[in-house]
Amino acid sequence: MAANPIKRKLLAEIRTAGGWDLIFERVASGESQTEIARAYGVSQGFFSRIMNLNPARASAFRAAKRQAAHVYADEALEVVDAATPERGAVQKARTQAEVRRWLASCYDRETFGERGGDVTVSVSMAELHLEALRHHMVPSPDAAPSLSISLVGAPLQLPKRSENEGAPKANT
Repeated sequence: MAANPIKRKLLAEIRTAGGWDLIFERVASGESQTEIARAYGVSQGFFSRIMNLNPARASAFRAAKRQAAHVYADEALEVVDAATPERGAVQKARTQAEVRRWLASCYDRETFGERGGDVTVSVSMAELHLEALRHHMVPSPDAAPSLSISLVGAPLQLPKRSENEGAPKANT
C-alpha cells in the first residue's frame, strides 16, 4: 500500500467522511459514480477499481444501484409531469424521461428491463411436407426385405418327410 499514495488518500477520505456505507447511500439516492469520484478528486475508473477490489463492497454497490433504479424511475415520472405543453419542452422531457428509464433498466433489469419481446415463428408448409416424406420413406423394391422372427415357447418341430416326398416323380 506504500506505493499507492492516491489509493491511501482516497480510502482515508472515505473513512473520515462516513465510510463505504455513506457512499452506498449516495449511490442509492441516484448520485452517479462519476459525481462521487469527482467529489473525492479521483477519476471514475480509479474509483471503480477501488470499489471492486473487495467482493463484499462490489456486491453492496450493485445493491445500491438496484435501489437507485427506483429513484430514476420516479424522476422520469416527475420530469414528464413537470413538462410544459410547449413543443420543445415536451421533447426535452421525453428525452430526459427515456434516459432515466434506460438507467433504471441498466441498474435493475429484473424490475425495469425490457420484457422478452414477441416471438415470431415462421412455418413453411413445403418444409413440413418434405420432412414428413423423409420420415415415411418407402424402401426401394431392390432392397431386400428384412424379417424379424422370434419364437416363443417350445422349439418348432417340422413333420418328417416320407422317403417318396422329396424324390422326383417318375413319368408313367
